[in-house]
Amino acid sequence: MPCLAVTISVGILTSCITDSEQAVKKEIDRLQGRWKPVAVQDSGDNASPEEMEKIIVIVNGERLTFDFGDERQECTIKVDSTKSAKEIDLRDAKKQGKAMLGIYAVDGNNLKLYVDRDPNNPRPTQFKTKKGDDKLLYCLKRL
Repeated sequence: MPCLAVTISVGILTSCITDSEQAVKKEIDRLQGRWKPVAVQDSGDNASPEEMEKIIVIVNGERLTFDFGDERQECTIKVDSTKSAKEIDLRDAKKQGKAMLGIYAVDGNNLKLYVDRDPNNPRPTQFKTKKGDDKLLYCLKRL
């Protein structure tokens, strides 16, 4: 009888882990594609249309790339869609240091991405920037 109980417990645990992994995969699938900014705020300052024209954000698998035209920054991503402000961690794919912590929201073909450049700061909780806060807010539209 104890063997049966252990087997059932392991089966339930495996099922829970699989469900969690499937939820993460489903959420990352929603982010896939190429995104173009419609608005960008950098430390509370609005980016100019000329600056935004150069930017494309590409999500491919668990990688997010900021393509600025003359330079690219590739990050690995980790998401948690169970929080009331969905969480995203961006880690430089080359340096593998501490992750930049952020939040995001997907609504159809629109994506809001808000990250703090300083990985030592706590995760943002609202999509608001202010002068000098070293945070980036991207409002993106799927291409």
